[in-house]
Amino acid sequence: YVYSFEKEQAVSDALLSAFDKKLQAAYAEVAQVKIPASAETEEEKALYLSTYFCALENYKECGKLKGFAAGCNYLNPVRTYYRDSYWTGLAIYAHDTSLIKEQIRTLAYGIAEDGSCPSAVRQDFSAFWGGHYDSPSFFVMMTYDYVNHSGDLAFLKEEVKGRTVLELCRLVLEKQFERTDETGLLYKQGPSNKLDWADEVNRNGYVTYDEALHYRALYCMDKLLTACGEDGNFYRQLAEKVKAAINNRLWDEEKGYYVNYVDGDFTEDNLSVDTVITALFGIADKEKADRMLTAMENWLETKNNHLQQAGDYGVMCVYPFYKGIGSSYWKSSQDYEYHNGGNWPYWAAIYAYAKYLAGREYRYPLASWFSYNLDKGIFTPIEYFAPCRKSGSTLQAWSGAAAFVFDFIGKPSFFDGAYLK
Repeated sequence: YVYSFEKEQAVSDALLSAFDKKLQAAYAEVAQVKIPASAETEEEKALYLSTYFCALENYKECGKLKGFAAGCNYLNPVRTYYRDSYWTGLAIYAHDTSLIKEQIRTLAYGIAEDGSCPSAVRQDFSAFWGGHYDSPSFFVMMTYDYVNHSGDLAFLKEEVKGRTVLELCRLVLEKQFERTDETGLLYKQGPSNKLDWADEVNRNGYVTYDEALHYRALYCMDKLLTACGEDGNFYRQLAEKVKAAINNRLWDEEKGYYVNYVDGDFTEDNLSVDTVITALFGIADKEKADRMLTAMENWLETKNNHLQQAGDYGVMCVYPFYKGIGSSYWKSSQDYEYHNGGNWPYWAAIYAYAKYLAGREYRYPLASWFSYNLDKGIFTPIEYFAPCRKSGSTLQAWSGAAAFVFDFIGKPSFFDGAYLK
């Protein structure tokens, strides 16, 4: 090999030229984004752009699969999750609902003939980690949100694998009914059941998070059927039954919040951030919602919780830590780690949105995780973190949810009626 300075210089010049072109293209793309007025400071504008592009950049088209990847650590195998894509997609509604439509199509291909849904759908549309309790609800919810915010009722008649999208919504709910008992609530069979977003925790029996999603899916199904001129009364009545059961069995009057889960004689009565959806979906009345949000301010916002010892790092996903023997595993068996007290920016954003709708201070949960990580030299929306633990993967798609909050400040609740009444 004979070293040639001229050759090396030519290669270097070509690489720098290509980089400059890509950099200018990136600047041009950013310049086209209209930052909402709700992002007031320069840091909030940076947060908005960072989280919006986090969601958008995780939209992938791999052959016939079109949808949002969960993040850069979740591409082998290539797959898209029902729950991750739901929360990620919220950041896209103010920009391009056609991407949500493609996402729903992809998830529809992942539904089995009997209506069961996996956690995710692979590139060849095969199931990835089957049987999750939250996936069916998210499919119905996403379909409703898309139609509700686009007005595209015709999409419900589109066929996937011989069934219309509306029929698939009904099918996945009918399959879910096999998991319910006389209360109308889902019952997560034990002793080892990690089949929802908290997939390192065995949350058995009645889990507030899963029940709230189930209620919302029933509510959405009634609205979809009614919009199509069909009778949604069965789903409407069942939704009310489920709502009542959630409030009767999972609300703790003394603590002032919904407990995490109840399994027979055992109650995991810590406060989990994922229960905030009871306020967003109208399960909690105003009094319950106010008490729950106050409890979350006191216990989950680390600036206020002086019993936890990790300092101020935004919003914890749960506190106190899990007490059930064998309830949490792997990373989550450690305090402050993963599902056992870590800060998940997407949940912080959803919690912030609930606080905004209730007229409370919301910028701390919305932005504190971003500021914390900037100080650490981490510039992309991270999966989860805690000061005393190793952080999760960077550029995690559903951490883009903060952009959604900025987009819908000053507007009626995203989860209330738009086109469909």
